[in-house]
Amino acid sequence: METSQLYCLAGYDYKLGAYPTPQGSHRGLIFLVAFSGTPFSPAIKIPTPTNFRTDQAARIEASALAHQLILTDAIKTHIPHDESPE
Repeated sequence: METSQLYCLAGYDYKLGAYPTPQGSHRGLIFLVAFSGTPFSPAIKIPTPTNFRTDQAARIEASALAHQLILTDAIKTHIPHDESPE
């Protein structure tokens, strides 16, 4: 799976990707790689809840989900407590 460029929003660094499912559809994926310059090791993977017909649609959904999670602070529920930003 090829990931996109590195994006930065509200202190979070992340990449986007998509992968094919066994059913022939695609699912988007967010790779959360750092917060305020502190890397998550390994990167935190957050899949989109929905499958799509194309890789591009899955990546668009992953982008929208990343923005929603970060801007509402819901992203913190996906970060292990020992790495969670305060």
